[in-house]
Parts: sequence; C-alpha cells; structure tokens
Amino acid sequence: MRSIAIVSLVLACATPLTDAEAQPGRAAREIVHVAGDVYRANNGNWWAIFAVTPEGIILGDPLNVPFATWLKSELDQRFDVPVRYVVYSHSHFDHAEGGEVFADTAVFVAHENMLRNMDGRYPQMPGDMVDRDNNGVIDLDDIMIPTNAKPGICGMSAGFHRGADVDGDGVVTPAELQRNIVPPDIVYSDRMQIELGGKRIELIHPGLNHADDATVIYFPDERIVFARDGGVRSFARF
Repeated sequence: MRSIAIVSLVLACATPLTDAEAQPGRAAREIVHVAGDVYRANNGNWWAIFAVTPEGIILGDPLNVPFATWLKSELDQRFDVPVRYVVYSHSHFDHAEGGEVFADTAVFVAHENMLRNMDGRYPQMPGDMVDRDNNGVIDLDDIMIPTNAKPGICGMSAGFHRGADVDGDGVVTPAELQRNIVPPDIVYSDRMQIELGGKRIELIHPGLNHADDATVIYFPDERIVFARDGGVRSFARF
C-alpha cells in the first residue's frame, strides 16, 4: 500500500492561541518540511500548507494578517520566489484572513460557494456558531451565552468581537467579519487542478462538511492531503 501523508487541523472552533498560549513543545510560529516540495507552517494550533516551485509558491490558507505578514517574510528569505496562488480551505475568517499580504503576486482560488458566503450575509457555519440567540446579528450576547460545551463562537472571543466591531455599534456585520478576506479570483465546482513550475495540485470539494465551501488540497507527487476542520486529526502517515 502506498503511504499517504494527511496534514489536517480539526481543532474546529477552538479559540486561536496567542504566541504565549501555543501548546508546550510547539513553537508559536514555525515552518516544517513535510515531504518533497511541501511544507507546513503553524500559527499556534492553526496551520497553513505550501508547495515551492521554481516559478512560485502555492499556499493553502493565509490564516490572518499578522501570520501572513510573518510567513511572507520567511518565504522571501528562504525561497526567493513569490506566492502565485492562495487556495482557501474554506471561508471561515480564522483560516481565510490575511490574503491581502500576497495580493500583489497571487491569484486566489476557492470553491464557488465562498463567493456566495461573502455576498453580504453572514457566512455558513455549522450549528449555532454565529447567531446563537437568533436575533439576526453577531453581538456580545452570542459570545457570552454561558455553556460548558461551547465557550464562544468559532474562533471568536469577546476581545475578537470588540476588535472586529469597527464602528463600535456592538454588532459585527458580515462586512466587518470579512474585511480582511480577499474574495477568490477563480472558483470551481467539484474538482480543479493548478499547475505551476512543473508542480500539479488537485482541489477537491468534499461536499457539505464543516463548511459548505470546503476545499481539500491534494499534492499527488508527495501523496499529501490537506483538509481543515473536517475529519482527520493532526498529521498521519499510513
């Protein structure tokens, strides 16, 4: 049986960690070589993946502006080629923010539902992760509703809410929630291939999952699959 590496983060809806809160033994931010031309980079417990080619880099998930800024600097120093494609694993803000850092060189790619999820409505998220009190908006009551099982909206704390509430009206609108997300330039329906510098990757829509606009990224040369918030935990080889 051929071995397959699966790189995945399914700590779905855990609050993003600060540098000081990264898991013991794990650097707050680091780049790790996985296999062949493929690397992964973490921001605490959040992960991105990228493949390096002679003509540029294909990146999966920019995560957020500070991380993307750090990653761009690291990529420039280590590989001296630009990011040519940014592929979104899904539209949720804790994975899709920060693409603006690469906008001068990159084309943005996602499943077609991501455009629908950025059309002015709140994005699709599983369960009651956005509007818990069903009043039509994200407000502090949604963050503060006491529950042992769900301490806060997916990836969002009261501090995040205050920072995202740009106009200070107590409500985070879809525009405010997505203000640091670059909409995709290219979208696909079921499957798509990207070729760059002799490298080919495949994008696969797994159907309704943690998000309705999910993309699984497959690197056939290395037999690596990158999937987010959906099913396979951590990093495995089998």
